[in-house]
Amino acid sequence: MAISKDEKRPLGYVVSVAFEIALDVKDLDILKGMLAYFGVGAIYKHTGNMARFKVSSVRDLANVIIPHFYNYPLVTQKGADFELFKRAIGILNQGPLSIERLQEIVNIRASLNRGLSSSLQASFPETVAAKKGVISFNGDCLHSLWVVGFADAESNFHIGLYKSKSKLGISARLRFAITQHSRDANLLQGLIGFFGCGSYG
Repeated sequence: MAISKDEKRPLGYVVSVAFEIALDVKDLDILKGMLAYFGVGAIYKHTGNMARFKVSSVRDLANVIIPHFYNYPLVTQKGADFELFKRAIGILNQGPLSIERLQEIVNIRASLNRGLSSSLQASFPETVAAKKGVISFNGDCLHSLWVVGFADAESNFHIGLYKSKSKLGISARLRFAITQHSRDANLLQGLIGFFGCGSYG
Protein backbone atom coordinates (compact mmCIF):
# COMPACT_ATOMS: atom_id res chain seq x y z
CA MET A 1 0.00 0.00 0.00
CA ALA A 2 1.42 3.37 -1.06
CA ILE A 3 0.35 6.92 -0.26
CA SER A 4 1.67 9.59 -2.60
CA LYS A 5 1.02 13.22 -3.41
CA ASP A 6 -1.35 13.97 -6.29
CA GLU A 7 -2.39 17.58 -6.71
CA LYS A 8 -5.28 16.51 -8.95
CA ARG A 9 -6.97 14.74 -6.04
CA PRO A 10 -9.28 16.69 -3.68
CA LEU A 11 -7.14 15.85 -0.64
CA GLY A 12 -3.85 16.14 -2.49
CA TYR A 13 -3.00 12.46 -2.03
CA VAL A 14 -3.71 9.17 -3.76
CA VAL A 15 -3.72 5.76 -2.06
CA SER A 16 -2.56 2.80 -4.16
CA VAL A 17 -3.22 -0.75 -2.99
CA ALA A 18 -2.32 -4.08 -4.54
CA PHE A 19 -1.96 -7.79 -3.95
CA GLU A 20 0.91 -9.18 -5.97
CA ILE A 21 3.14 -12.20 -6.38
CA ALA A 22 6.46 -11.92 -8.23
CA LEU A 23 8.27 -14.97 -9.61
CA ASP A 24 11.04 -15.79 -12.04
CA VAL A 25 9.72 -15.92 -15.59
CA LYS A 26 10.50 -19.64 -15.66
CA ASP A 27 7.53 -19.98 -13.29
CA LEU A 28 5.24 -17.88 -15.47
CA ASP A 29 2.77 -20.78 -15.71
CA ILE A 30 2.20 -20.52 -11.95
CA LEU A 31 1.26 -16.86 -12.30
CA LYS A 32 -1.05 -17.75 -15.18
CA GLY A 33 -2.63 -20.33 -12.91
CA MET A 34 -3.13 -17.65 -10.23
CA LEU A 35 -4.78 -15.39 -12.79
CA ALA A 36 -7.11 -18.19 -13.87
CA TYR A 37 -7.85 -19.17 -10.26
CA PHE A 38 -8.80 -15.70 -9.04
CA GLY A 39 -10.26 -14.47 -12.32
CA VAL A 40 -9.08 -10.91 -11.64
CA GLY A 41 -5.85 -8.96 -12.01
CA ALA A 42 -3.18 -9.19 -14.68
CA ILE A 43 0.37 -10.40 -15.27
CA TYR A 44 3.11 -7.83 -15.81
CA LYS A 45 6.79 -7.84 -16.66
CA HIS A 46 8.78 -7.20 -13.48
CA THR A 47 12.43 -6.21 -13.03
CA GLY A 48 15.08 -8.46 -14.51
CA ASN A 49 13.81 -11.94 -15.28
CA MET A 50 10.81 -11.55 -13.03
CA ALA A 51 7.10 -11.42 -13.75
CA ARG A 52 4.28 -10.60 -11.37
CA PHE A 53 0.62 -11.31 -10.93
CA LYS A 54 -1.04 -8.15 -9.59
CA VAL A 55 -4.53 -7.17 -8.45
CA SER A 56 -4.89 -3.43 -7.83
CA SER A 57 -8.64 -2.80 -8.21
CA VAL A 58 -10.19 -1.98 -4.83
CA ARG A 59 -13.37 -3.74 -5.91
CA ASP A 60 -11.50 -6.92 -6.90
CA LEU A 61 -9.43 -6.82 -3.74
CA ALA A 62 -12.58 -6.45 -1.61
CA ASN A 63 -14.67 -9.03 -3.45
CA VAL A 64 -12.14 -11.67 -4.44
CA ILE A 65 -8.75 -11.46 -2.70
CA ILE A 66 -9.88 -10.53 0.82
CA PRO A 67 -12.58 -13.26 0.96
CA HIS A 68 -10.04 -15.86 -0.21
CA PHE A 69 -7.66 -15.16 2.65
CA TYR A 70 -10.58 -14.89 5.04
CA ASN A 71 -11.62 -18.43 4.11
CA TYR A 72 -8.02 -19.70 4.01
CA PRO A 73 -6.23 -17.73 6.73
CA LEU A 74 -2.52 -16.96 6.62
CA VAL A 75 -0.72 -18.70 9.47
CA THR A 76 2.49 -16.65 9.64
CA GLN A 77 2.73 -13.12 11.04
CA LYS A 78 1.98 -11.90 7.53
CA GLY A 79 -1.59 -12.60 8.62
CA ALA A 80 -1.36 -9.57 10.93
CA ASP A 81 -0.36 -7.42 7.95
CA PHE A 82 -3.32 -8.86 6.05
CA GLU A 83 -5.72 -7.77 8.79
CA LEU A 84 -4.46 -4.19 8.50
CA PHE A 85 -4.61 -4.37 4.71
CA LYS A 86 -8.20 -5.62 4.96
CA ARG A 87 -9.10 -2.62 7.11
CA ALA A 88 -7.59 -0.26 4.55
CA ILE A 89 -9.53 -1.90 1.71
CA GLY A 90 -12.73 -1.57 3.75
CA ILE A 91 -12.10 2.16 4.12
CA LEU A 92 -11.29 2.65 0.44
CA ASN A 93 -14.33 0.62 -0.60
CA GLN A 94 -16.60 3.20 1.04
CA GLY A 95 -16.00 5.67 -1.77
CA PRO A 96 -14.15 9.02 -1.96
CA LEU A 97 -11.89 9.63 1.02
CA SER A 98 -12.53 12.27 3.64
CA ILE A 99 -9.56 13.75 5.48
CA GLU A 100 -10.51 11.62 8.51
CA ARG A 101 -10.54 8.41 6.51
CA LEU A 102 -7.28 9.35 4.80
CA GLN A 103 -5.73 9.73 8.25
CA GLU A 104 -7.00 6.24 9.14
CA ILE A 105 -5.25 4.91 6.05
CA VAL A 106 -2.05 6.71 7.05
CA ASN A 107 -2.29 5.23 10.55
CA ILE A 108 -2.53 1.77 9.01
CA ARG A 109 0.34 2.42 6.62
CA ALA A 110 2.50 3.47 9.57
CA SER A 111 2.30 -0.11 10.88
CA LEU A 112 3.15 -1.86 7.61
CA ASN A 113 6.64 -2.73 6.38
CA ARG A 114 9.00 0.13 7.18
CA GLY A 115 6.28 2.53 8.20
CA LEU A 116 5.93 6.08 6.87
CA SER A 117 8.46 8.04 4.87
CA SER A 118 9.82 11.19 6.49
CA SER A 119 7.73 13.31 4.12
CA LEU A 120 4.50 11.52 5.06
CA GLN A 121 5.37 11.83 8.75
CA ALA A 122 5.78 15.57 8.27
CA SER A 123 2.53 15.86 6.30
CA PHE A 124 0.50 13.84 8.82
CA PRO A 125 1.83 14.84 12.26
CA GLU A 126 -1.30 13.49 14.00
CA THR A 127 -0.50 9.93 12.93
CA VAL A 128 -0.87 7.17 15.52
CA ALA A 129 0.30 3.85 14.12
CA ALA A 130 -2.50 1.29 14.02
CA LYS A 131 -2.08 -1.57 16.45
CA LYS A 132 -0.87 -4.72 14.75
CA GLY A 133 -2.11 -8.04 16.10
CA VAL A 134 -0.10 -11.18 16.69
CA ILE A 135 -0.96 -14.42 14.92
CA SER A 136 -0.83 -17.39 17.29
CA PHE A 137 1.04 -20.28 15.73
CA ASN A 138 -1.10 -23.38 15.36
CA GLY A 139 0.86 -26.53 14.64
CA ASP A 140 -2.22 -28.06 13.02
CA CYS A 141 -1.43 -26.07 9.87
CA LEU A 142 1.70 -28.15 9.28
CA HIS A 143 0.21 -30.83 7.09
CA SER A 144 2.13 -32.09 4.06
CA LEU A 145 0.44 -30.02 1.35
CA TRP A 146 0.74 -26.78 3.33
CA VAL A 147 4.44 -27.40 3.97
CA VAL A 148 5.04 -28.14 0.27
CA GLY A 149 3.35 -24.88 -0.76
CA PHE A 150 5.19 -22.89 1.90
CA ALA A 151 8.55 -24.40 0.99
CA ASP A 152 7.89 -23.76 -2.70
CA ALA A 153 7.66 -20.05 -1.95
CA GLU A 154 10.06 -19.60 0.97
CA SER A 155 12.78 -22.28 0.88
CA ASN A 156 16.02 -22.87 -0.95
CA PHE A 157 18.16 -25.90 -1.75
CA HIS A 158 21.84 -25.04 -1.53
CA ILE A 159 25.00 -26.89 -2.54
CA GLY A 160 28.20 -25.41 -1.16
CA LEU A 161 31.79 -26.47 -1.91
CA TYR A 162 34.62 -25.93 0.56
CA LYS A 163 38.23 -26.95 1.03
CA SER A 164 38.74 -29.98 3.23
CA LYS A 165 41.26 -32.65 4.18
CA SER A 166 39.48 -35.24 2.04
CA LYS A 167 41.25 -37.07 -0.81
CA LEU A 168 40.03 -34.55 -3.34
CA GLY A 169 40.75 -31.62 -1.07
CA ILE A 170 37.21 -30.38 -1.47
CA SER A 171 33.88 -31.40 0.00
CA ALA A 172 30.26 -30.53 -0.59
CA ARG A 173 27.71 -29.27 1.91
CA LEU A 174 24.04 -29.76 1.10
CA ARG A 175 21.39 -27.64 2.78
CA PHE A 176 17.65 -27.13 2.73
CA ALA A 177 16.70 -23.87 4.44
CA ILE A 178 13.69 -21.68 5.12
CA THR A 179 14.29 -18.13 6.30
CA GLN A 180 11.62 -16.09 8.04
CA HIS A 181 11.41 -12.97 10.17
CA SER A 182 12.20 -13.63 13.83
CA ARG A 183 8.56 -12.94 14.68
CA ASP A 184 7.78 -16.34 13.08
CA ALA A 185 10.29 -18.26 15.19
CA ASN A 186 7.52 -20.58 16.45
CA LEU A 187 6.75 -21.60 12.88
CA LEU A 188 10.39 -22.48 12.18
CA GLN A 189 10.56 -24.50 15.37
CA GLY A 190 7.35 -26.22 14.33
CA LEU A 191 8.99 -27.22 11.05
CA ILE A 192 11.78 -28.91 12.99
CA GLY A 193 9.12 -31.00 14.70
CA PHE A 194 7.36 -31.68 11.42
CA PHE A 195 10.50 -32.98 9.66
CA GLY A 196 12.07 -34.47 12.78
CA CYS A 197 15.43 -32.90 11.95
CA GLY A 198 17.19 -29.62 11.41
CA SER A 199 17.92 -26.65 13.62
CA TYR A 200 16.78 -23.12 14.19
CA GLY A 201 19.01 -20.15 14.73
